[in-house]
Amino acid sequence: MGLWRRWSSTASQLEELIRQHVELVEGAVGKFAETLFTYLDRGDLEEACKLVEETHRMESQADDVRRQAAKQLVRGALLPTTRAEMLELIERVDKVANLTESFLYFTLLQGIKVPEELIPTAKEITERIKEMMAKAKTAVQLLFADRERALEHCERIEQLESQVDRTEKEAIRRIFALELELAEKILLREFINRLADISDRIEDLSDQVELIVATRKL
Repeated sequence: MGLWRRWSSTASQLEELIRQHVELVEGAVGKFAETLFTYLDRGDLEEACKLVEETHRMESQADDVRRQAAKQLVRGALLPTTRAEMLELIERVDKVANLTESFLYFTLLQGIKVPEELIPTAKEITERIKEMMAKAKTAVQLLFADRERALEHCERIEQLESQVDRTEKEAIRRIFALELELAEKILLREFINRLADISDRIEDLSDQVELIVATRKL
């Protein structure tokens, strides 16, 4: 009985760490959006760079919690098959935070000039990313409470990712119709591609949630 209590306690600690991790990553995504909007709306590179440091701080906090969760898993908090699935889950959550930070550094360090015509599109994709991450956070947390409801949020993530994919393609078409130098067009295409890639990583996270639900039904 004492061994069961210790195992149950460790599993509860792991659940709480995973909840904390995905909440911190959602916060980092929110700060990423705030930073990008500051840059797009005001062209204030100095203020945007200050906000990047806040994004980095939140990403670092999330990384600390991820390491704690990974240690719990390595120590045998769950059964071996579930352990591997959960390790992959927290890695995919972490990749979202990493990608938002790297996108901001890519944009700000190069001082990418986003044309007025493209700003609403960039904002639209960013809003979709925020919504996707909110749904992903809920889906991850529902893994410990209601897995069927978790799948509902995964379905919405897939719908949003499809919207981002269509918006990305249309944005690239518009970029190459602008009267800009080819080098500028290529840089703007990479800007849009990298932004849309964040939604892809959130969908990867959602796919892992779906996999965990499916395998636990077997």
